[in-house]
Amino acid sequence: YAQARARASASAYAQPHPQPAPSRRAASRAKSIVVRDKPPQRTLLRVSTLTLRALGLLAPLLVACATDASGTGPDLAADVGSTLDTTVERDDGTVERDDTGASEDTSAVADTSAGETAETAVADTFVADTFVADTFVADTFVADTFVADTFVADTFMADTFVADTFVAEVLDSAPPVAKSCNELHGLKPALASGPYAIDPDGPGGAAPFDVYCDMTTDGGGWTLVLAYDHAAGTTPATVAGTRPTNPTAGFSHFNNAQMLGLSPFTAVRFFCSTSLHTRRIHFRTSNASAVSYIRGNAATTNNDAMWKTGFTALAGHTASLPASADSTPGGPINPALDRRMLDFPFYDYAASHFAVGGYGNRWECDDWANSGAHATLHQVWVR
Repeated sequence: YAQARARASASAYAQPHPQPAPSRRAASRAKSIVVRDKPPQRTLLRVSTLTLRALGLLAPLLVACATDASGTGPDLAADVGSTLDTTVERDDGTVERDDTGASEDTSAVADTSAGETAETAVADTFVADTFVADTFVADTFVADTFVADTFVADTFMADTFVADTFVAEVLDSAPPVAKSCNELHGLKPALASGPYAIDPDGPGGAAPFDVYCDMTTDGGGWTLVLAYDHAAGTTPATVAGTRPTNPTAGFSHFNNAQMLGLSPFTAVRFFCSTSLHTRRIHFRTSNASAVSYIRGNAATTNNDAMWKTGFTALAGHTASLPASADSTPGGPINPALDRRMLDFPFYDYAASHFAVGGYGNRWECDDWANSGAHATLHQVWVR
């Protein structure tokens, strides 16, 4: 373009010469362009120059459109470049053409378009790869760490807390195995009444066994050795050798060997009630003979005096026995050792008796019912 313009300028301004008749092409262009105060030759040169500049600006746009639409950008750019020329029309009507500049410009546009396209592709690929990789690593790391840490921490704390608490509570709440209810009551005064294991001969001897302990009545510490809840109108057989563990619903008593196997005791407590009347027997005795007799010592025999002296009436006691005990003329009863607590241990002849299935069919509580017609409840305790 520079070369063409230089040649055109040199030719146009070298020397003044007569104005030739305008060519058909110049005449055609002059109709659409109004130029004031300019000589004809300069007007023609400027029109050509403006045309070249306009085509130079449009060339990149045409190449870009061709590239996006069909993918044949380079070939089309070459074609367009070949049609772009620098035309200089001299005053004498001759035309001089130079295609070099247009081709160079078009090539530059093609290179630029291709470069921009390549850079865009690279940028898109890089952004996508980076985004996927970063997201995957971040999500996996956070999730794995959180799950692992939470699981280990929670499991360890929960297991340790439950185990330690459970062991501590069990060790703290489990009562010791004592020799008797009275000893257990001394060790754990706050324990409620109920069944507990005792071991009268201590570790290494006979196995511990369950008994019912009364921890409240008359200072507590009482061991239940007889409990019979007898239903009215029945005469069931008594059950020796089964240790009772329910004072109000039991139906058994210790036999003689079991009584002798208890740790030494110094007091005996009697209780009974009946549906025949409202009187109740409830007393404690510490008379040594009475205690020995109930324990089952074969050398101790029954007599009225040991029941009438040394006893203490307890809450609810309203009966005449044992203060009225008088076995005359029948005399004191001395049954088999297993039945010493059942067959009339004390009585007032033909007036009031304490009988638990006495003679097999008599259930009496401070009366002479002489049958099992009435409901009765009998208990014997030792301490």
